[in-house]
Amino acid sequence: MSNISVGAGDAFNQLTVASTAGNSTGFSVTFMGGTVSGTYGNASSPASADELNARALQLADLINANSTIKTAGGSAVASTNGTGMVLVLKAP
Repeated sequence: MSNISVGAGDAFNQLTVASTAGNSTGFSVTFMGGTVSGTYGNASSPASADELNARALQLADLINANSTIKTAGGSAVASTNGTGMVLVLKAP
């Protein structure tokens, strides 16, 4: 895993994108048997709420498009509150 933070305890299913400035910050995370990776969209220094929202949406979209994660019952929802958080869900 790189340039993504994973929550602990009750927040175990929360991923937070990096706030690193620029447009060449790579990311990768593997879970539920699938790997998603890419390069974050551009961000200023410090990253704005809109930039963090865009990065969270980018990560959630990649998770939702991953067939291995989808087959395992996984999905993701991006926050829109400017934190860069993505909530990973598992179907029952």
